[in-house]
Amino acid sequence: MAFEVDLREYNKFIAKLKRAAKFQKNVRDSMGTASKMIVDYSKKNHIFVSRSGNLERSVFHKESGNAKPQSYIFAEADYSGWIWYGKRKTTLGNTAMWNNGKGDPFILNAYDSQIDEYIEILNKELTKDIQGDL
Repeated sequence: MAFEVDLREYNKFIAKLKRAAKFQKNVRDSMGTASKMIVDYSKKNHIFVSRSGNLERSVFHKESGNAKPQSYIFAEADYSGWIWYGKRKTTLGNTAMWNNGKGDPFILNAYDSQIDEYIEILNKELTKDIQGDL
């Protein structure tokens, strides 16, 4: 008993997988480029200006996921939540307020003002990939 295996179909399948993996990587890279633009904008355009500059340096972006790529932009400073929301509980149980309790959601503001450029970068990079300019 003998049977034949058509390796051409197998090779086509492997090539499609490789293209898909490269496309997913390019999606993540494009999201990273666009996210960096938002991070830079948020560092330059916010109400709170620290003497140490720790808040400005604590804003980062991270991309993850293969099947569903995601981009995260966050601030790592210990007090970034207080600046974001404008309030915090003190150890005495009182509420300390900053900016009259309004806060400074600087990352969200940066996202809102840069969303069109973010989408434009993604469209440009992904269109280039889809058209075969990998």
